[in-house]
Amino acid sequence: MRAQLLRITAVAWVTQLLFFVAGLVMYVSARSVGDGEYRHEFLDPLIEDLKVTLLARNRAGAAHRCATGAAVRGAFKKLLLRRAARYPAR
Repeated sequence: MRAQLLRITAVAWVTQLLFFVAGLVMYVSARSVGDGEYRHEFLDPLIEDLKVTLLARNRAGAAHRCATGAAVRGAFKKLLLRRAARYPAR
């Protein structure tokens, strides 16, 4: 009975803690968006870093897709040439 009561108490404590953390995150988020100085010093550089990171990711992905596409096209061309050699036209 005591173990069950402790388990229920632990679950209630964790639930209250998660509720408090969620409220704190929402408060800090709303405060940071509304405060111009904080946004200028903290959020704007983070957003700029995110933009640069996404741009680099997109460029790297495009380069990879181009290289992969060329490799696939080259392999497909070799396959077609081998089949053409194996099965000549009548």
